[in-house]
Amino acid sequence: MEMFNIFSKNKYNLVLLFLAVNTVASATSAEAETKPPQVKYQVQSQQVQIPDIPRYTGRAAYVGAKEYISPGLTGKDIRITYLMQEDPDMVSSWYSGALKSYQWSIQDNKDDPKRLHGSKGKATCSLYAAAYNGPLYRTCLSITYRSGE
Repeated sequence: MEMFNIFSKNKYNLVLLFLAVNTVASATSAEAETKPPQVKYQVQSQQVQIPDIPRYTGRAAYVGAKEYISPGLTGKDIRITYLMQEDPDMVSSWYSGALKSYQWSIQDNKDDPKRLHGSKGKATCSLYAAAYNGPLYRTCLSITYRSGE
């Protein structure tokens, strides 16, 4: 009842509240109308080998992969996750050299050397080697690959 008394004392507050609620509601409905179609994915239970991405030669365990499916998306769009026993710096350094030997053009990322971005023809890939604090493994590696066909 006290809240109602505040608004009845000042009719302008009630008008402003009404305008604010309508503005938020209009913005929300306009935003919903312009959202892109939702991207779906399929979980890949079997280990996925990406073309032209070298397989890590250290100690690694396959965690899983998702293949993304979207209307209008051509080619492959895959994210694979591995756990590795070596530390993140060693893993990212290995992939930097290995991708270059597979003729990938690697962009230097001096701000975060554990993130690699590469391109080869129409294909692109991004790798991120993050510290992992679980048993047996020290790195969680995420590889995102898009074929761009």
